[in-house]
Amino acid sequence: MPASVEEIKEYLEGYDDQKYIVGVESSYSENKISLIIHDPEKGKRIERHKLKPFLWMKSPDVSKLYKGDRKKIKSKMREYGVKFIPLSINDENGEEVERLVDGYKFLVRGKGNYGQLLKFFSEGGMGVYSEEHRNNFLAISPTEQFLIQTGKRLFKGMDEYDDVHRLSFDIETTSLDPHHGRIFQIGVKDNRGFQHVLSIDGESRRELRSRESEAIITFFKIIHHLKPAIIAGYNSENFDWYFIVERAKILGVDMGKYAKTLGSVPFYRKKQTLKMGPEMEYYEQTIMWGYNITDVYHAVRRAQAINSSIKQASLKYITKYSNAAKENRVYIQGDKISKLWEDEDNKYWFNNENGEWGILDGDIPLDSQVVNGKFIVERYLIDDLWETEKVDSIFNQATFLLSKVLPTSFMRSSTMGTAATWKLLMLGWSYRNGLAVPHTMPTKGFIGGLSRLLEVGYSQNVVKFDFASLYPSIQLTHNVFTDCDVTGAMRGLLQYNYDYRNLYKELKSKHAKLGEKEKSEYYDKKQLPLKILNNGMFGSISAPNVFPWGDTNMGEKITCTGRQYLRHMIRYFNEKGFKPLVGDTDGFNFSIPSDVDKFTYISTGKHRFNEEGKEYNGMDAVVAEYNDVYMKGVMGLDVDEICEATINIARKNYADLIDGKVKLVGNTIKSKKLPTYIAEFIDDGIHMLLKGKGYEFVNEYYDTLERIYNQEIPLSKIANKSRVRMTLKDYNKRSQQLNKAGNPLPKQAHMELIIKEGLTVDLGDTIYYVNTGTKKSHGDVQKVNKPKNGWTDNQMEMFFTKGTDYEQKKNTLLKNGWEMSWSDDNWVRSDAKNKEANTGISTDMAYRMIVGDSVVKLNCRLIPNDLIENDPNATGEYNIERYIDAFNKRIKPLLVCFSPEVRDNILITTPLDRQYFTRKQLELTSGQPYNDGDQDTIDNLLTVTDEENMFWQSINLSPTYMFEEYDILDEFSLDNKQSEGSIT
Repeated sequence: MPASVEEIKEYLEGYDDQKYIVGVESSYSENKISLIIHDPEKGKRIERHKLKPFLWMKSPDVSKLYKGDRKKIKSKMREYGVKFIPLSINDENGEEVERLVDGYKFLVRGKGNYGQLLKFFSEGGMGVYSEEHRNNFLAISPTEQFLIQTGKRLFKGMDEYDDVHRLSFDIETTSLDPHHGRIFQIGVKDNRGFQHVLSIDGESRRELRSRESEAIITFFKIIHHLKPAIIAGYNSENFDWYFIVERAKILGVDMGKYAKTLGSVPFYRKKQTLKMGPEMEYYEQTIMWGYNITDVYHAVRRAQAINSSIKQASLKYITKYSNAAKENRVYIQGDKISKLWEDEDNKYWFNNENGEWGILDGDIPLDSQVVNGKFIVERYLIDDLWETEKVDSIFNQATFLLSKVLPTSFMRSSTMGTAATWKLLMLGWSYRNGLAVPHTMPTKGFIGGLSRLLEVGYSQNVVKFDFASLYPSIQLTHNVFTDCDVTGAMRGLLQYNYDYRNLYKELKSKHAKLGEKEKSEYYDKKQLPLKILNNGMFGSISAPNVFPWGDTNMGEKITCTGRQYLRHMIRYFNEKGFKPLVGDTDGFNFSIPSDVDKFTYISTGKHRFNEEGKEYNGMDAVVAEYNDVYMKGVMGLDVDEICEATINIARKNYADLIDGKVKLVGNTIKSKKLPTYIAEFIDDGIHMLLKGKGYEFVNEYYDTLERIYNQEIPLSKIANKSRVRMTLKDYNKRSQQLNKAGNPLPKQAHMELIIKEGLTVDLGDTIYYVNTGTKKSHGDVQKVNKPKNGWTDNQMEMFFTKGTDYEQKKNTLLKNGWEMSWSDDNWVRSDAKNKEANTGISTDMAYRMIVGDSVVKLNCRLIPNDLIENDPNATGEYNIERYIDAFNKRIKPLLVCFSPEVRDNILITTPLDRQYFTRKQLELTSGQPYNDGDQDTIDNLLTVTDEENMFWQSINLSPTYMFEEYDILDEFSLDNKQSEGSIT
């Protein structure tokens, strides 16, 4: 029987009723789990609970375990208290399911601790995590084992993130390097009313060191006294924690003694991974037993990965972006903080109403008070704490709500991807129901969503129709799930999430209309984790190499079904006079017909979006009729946006003007990697184009190009920016690796600059630099493999020396990844494939390659972070040709809304070539692409591709099955090849 709503609800919420668990601590060395409890009535405490460790196994291969000695196996099973429990591999009809038969069909349980369970297998020659045997096991952490085993969940009884005791902290330092600077302030604030700033002053160096030590110790004493559930900072893992730890070492502060945890495990930091959309990054994670330590910066970075409208992740930017900035927020330039703190010569005026301040050199400004520099810095720090807490409450809200349903820790919930999330949910369900876990399968490429651009350029009065939650709706309406989910749990979980999310959205809308803002926001928060889970289902089911219940055929069925629904909708609305323009996956933009008001429709009430007997008019009438007639199951069509104007640049790249605000989609016009000078022009320029101001746009282009040419663009805006994603050690290892073509991996400019300048950097730091070449072909970094200007005499001598010192060359080759082949004068790379068939090269040639590879020419210079932050208008020299070329490449796609005879003459490379046009010439147009292939035809869009037909045949389904199932097959459902005539 499929899982019932009650079963799903009980499972997600945790079938154990225990409340107020804010943390779970476990180890491999004991079979006890520690629960951190924050009971609002009984207070904070730690409870100890027993764990019965377990893991999943495909098959207990007796021939390998303990070398097949059955007597010894039994003896060791008794010694370690190990039991092998067979799991169900049958469907509801009693038939064996192949992927369960081949999967993890035994649960192995131990009576001791998890380490002893692992030891049972390692002593038997089958290490659970060994390379040879790891595919035979599926293991999760003791914390996750316990939460799955007991049905307990974090934060039960806490409806709001604010119900959790959270502490924010920040430090102020005299330098970015703890070896060259010190801490002069530590600020601590919690969401229960506590706030304290530890200020460090002293007359002598000895006194300053002593008081800095005391402040670090006091900081940890405050944590121990308050015992918050969550400790949060902003960019704290990369900076604050590192700085505190390093200063403690320098000052001789015993972290083991003073950084008290709530258990016997001492404070430590470890390498961890952060998942941000498709990217992954390493960082140092701070661990304090009994506490959840989070970096709010990570939550913002994860949001930024899926929302490209977030252009920066700095605290100042994200607070303003989130409309959470204080009205009287105090700002101080980074390089002035410590100077202001130490300034005892000046008095300052301070306005508490707006946070403004300045040196007092006359009368006190109105509504201001006289203060010293320390007062202003302290206020700045307090405001940092306030903003950190505020941003935490916004961006970690989803993590908190997900933690209430996922059987894992808060810290892991904040870093894991969607496939891992669904995997954990399904593992818990399988454990609960005694089910085997399917074996994973290799993934493969498949047909994605339908994306077409039918008309480039400028359009006015545009509507976007899109299917509500298209992929989850397809799965639920057409039962697109894998057979190895024998209890229908995935469908049950998705249906539950889908229904409750829609309920919460309705309640959010209802209370918003009633003006009940708090209730509306409450239900908006409630729907957020369900949205994340729903949207993650497609990615999970499409990744069978990660998600054991996945199947790429099911993923492809979802996308191909979505393509057919999109075609059906386009045919229908095209017939009604709506002109299709551009669309992607779940929706399409149409020009609204001038006579749209002629449409009327009285609903039959067959669809949940419609009210029976209600008369709908205009565009609403067309949508309501479409939903009543064609949208079955949970499918539904919405009006997503109505735009005053749009510019369609390329597939998946367009700009909309909606209620006076600009929405940008696509990396051509919106990307975190765009230099600021280009991003700012695009933002302003597209707004002009959407307003139909082609003449003003072109003049602004020429003015901006002249500023670039005259090197008037501030360095902060023209600088390239790259994030540090690997340590110098890892980068040096990378430099020895080859790409698929057998060539060394390219050098990275920002890493080479770090080496050249001797910078101390952390993972996640941003490096700014400008190209200083003289031609557009001069890249930031060039590998030199033949003599060039600028080589040192030593390099020239090394390159041209032949045979005079064979031993020196031999040793150099051996140290740099080469080895001798079939003679003393024949060499191949150590990591070369098929070395036996490789003819190799001579000693001199191989040596020259090493010398060439080692010579790097940097056509760039570092821009200090202090200058970027504190002198944003500073100018300097840069490669004019290269930056103009980069600018023009980004502007050219926007010119698609001008006529070809004009746009081909707009771009220039020097102000001397400026062109002049009339307003008439610069009127915006549409339907005139640069190349024929840049614009699709509607016939092409509406025709099922050969690849799609091959897929449908491979799974023995009709391409119109989705309409046949509900007996709604008509002229809008048919492929152009099947219908009598095509749409034009």
